[in-house]
Formats: sequence, structure tokens, C-alpha cells
Amino acid sequence: MNLESLLDETKKDDGIPVIYPKPITRNDQIVARFKKFHHKNTDVWILFQHYTFEIIDAEFSHYSSSDILGRIRWHSNLKTKGTAVKINSCHSPYYSRLFMMKYPEHEGFFRTRKLTSETKAAFNDDDDVYIIEKDTTEAGIRASLVELLS
Repeated sequence: MNLESLLDETKKDDGIPVIYPKPITRNDQIVARFKKFHHKNTDVWILFQHYTFEIIDAEFSHYSSSDILGRIRWHSNLKTKGTAVKINSCHSPYYSRLFMMKYPEHEGFFRTRKLTSETKAAFNDDDDVYIIEKDTTEAGIRASLVELLS
């Protein structure tokens, strides 16, 4: 893969091109969309933590982050911003990782697996422009989520 295929001239500001890397994998696109959603919809993260602690307090040893997002989606009047879908199911793996990063004493509460999107090519017709991280290993994904905890 050459540099031209990694870079995309996306807009010009005062005649100066602004260059962003194109997403390499579908996971790059999903992580970027998650971060964008997370910043616009902090109430989802607050509810995710609240409902997760309810489940932990009920003495469950493991649970599904998808079920917690489903509860937020279907059993709250929360209105999300910036998306046609209230909460995309693709965000589930990132909310679970974010939770376990913030509360390391609950590491393993959500079972995680290798993200299959890491091995799939990015969609060419993705509408948004993303700045992506290069490291899509579990450690790299967690490192890219750290900024969301502050």
C-alpha cells in the first residue's frame, strides 16, 4: 500500500489542502464513529455505567454490553444526537472496554473477543472523514479509548 492510497485530500481551507488518512479497516471506521457518538452523547455513557452497576450489584459475574445498550435504547426516553439510529449496536464492544478500563476491578465482567472488523477492509463509501489510529490490537484499541475517560 502506498502513501497516496492512505491519504485523502478532503477539503481545502484558504487554498491549503487538509490531509487525513483514509481508514484502513472497518474497525478504524467503527472506532471513529464510536468516538464521535460518545462525545455528542455523554448521557449514553452515564446510563451505561449506571445500568452496569445495577447488574453488578445484583451479583452477576458476567453480562452483555449489548443488553445494557438495548435497555438504554428501548427503556429510556433518551434522545441521541448526530445519528439516525438511537444507539448503534457496533458501539457495544467499545462501551464494554471503556467500562473495564475505567473500573479495572471489574475487568472481565464483559467478555470481549477479537473484533472481526479488524480484518475487513474499510468501506469506500463511508460518509465521514476520520483520523484513525494505526494500532488495532486490543492494547491499541484500549489506548485509543483512554482519552474518552478524561
